[in-house]
Amino acid sequence: MTEKQFSEAMAAIDDRYISEAAKYPTKKKHSRAVRWLSVAACLVLVAALGIVILQGGELFGDTVELQNGEVLRFANVDSVGIASIDADVTVQKLSQAQVQQLFPDMQAHADAIFAAADDRLLGIEGQVGKIKLIVSCSDVPLLDTVLLGEETTSTVNGMPVTAGRFVTDKNSRGEKTAIYYAAFQLGESTFYIENAGDYGAREAVKTELADILQTILKNGEPNWETLKEAS
Repeated sequence: MTEKQFSEAMAAIDDRYISEAAKYPTKKKHSRAVRWLSVAACLVLVAALGIVILQGGELFGDTVELQNGEVLRFANVDSVGIASIDADVTVQKLSQAQVQQLFPDMQAHADAIFAAADDRLLGIEGQVGKIKLIVSCSDVPLLDTVLLGEETTSTVNGMPVTAGRFVTDKNSRGEKTAIYYAAFQLGESTFYIENAGDYGAREAVKTELADILQTILKNGEPNWETLKEAS
């Protein structure tokens, strides 16, 4: 085709077709680098989820349903340490009568902690079955455990309860221990309860803790005067 014939052919094309052709969308080219970046992001997400599962954590927290239908949530705690109690104290073993006066409907054994200087009652340390129970009824904290990590607060029977869990590393037998705790205030008394057990039995461990929690909340703040009445 000569230059003249080409010019005549182009002149014969309707302007409407030229306008439509200009508006026709061209096929977008996707960069291979962008595609690989998307794949890499997905792999990172999958790896993160895998780490959560392998470490025994729940992505949105661990929970237990209570008897009244409410849900107690446990935050994942990073580490557990030991704190020293900065006070000179004396310890008195409580009788079963005294324990029942303080904690009805609970099979517990406990010691009363007094300030050595003035015999002022500082609180109670004991156990309900295998569940640790610490109650501070003064400005001296008796808790000797330091838990570091996130905190979450649930409402149980109208009361705010802070709860969490810690999972140990595997021991020489390849076993892990799950530790669940809850802390809350009743009147002027601060409660801390803790239960531990094999990681494979963690559902039972946290359910046992939740049952004791509900019993304590139902009983209310102990009447510390009963220590004198029952002695």
